[in-house]
Amino acid sequence: LLKSGQRICGSGAALGTAPIVQNKAYFQVSIQQNGIWGIGVATRSAVLNSVPVTANCWVLREDGQIAANGELLGKIDEPIEEGDCIVSIRFLKR
Repeated sequence: LLKSGQRICGSGAALGTAPIVQNKAYFQVSIQQNGIWGIGVATRSAVLNSVPVTANCWVLREDGQIAANGELLGKIDEPIEEGDCIVSIRFLKR
């Protein structure tokens, strides 16, 4: 559920319509409530009606896992909690 174009609540996902220019993306997200979530990029073929999304996506998950197409690439050391503001996630094409 998208509220006022600013907040995603409940179950679901948002997918932008603009392409990522220069192979870079920047996100700033405030965690207002604990739960299952992910922040990342996906192709239009990603299935967004089930969480967690595992195919055709690159994502940071609520447990700190960093995954690409369902494969665990790493994990951040600090826990992400309610009230935290994630200020910099960058996806760079290699």
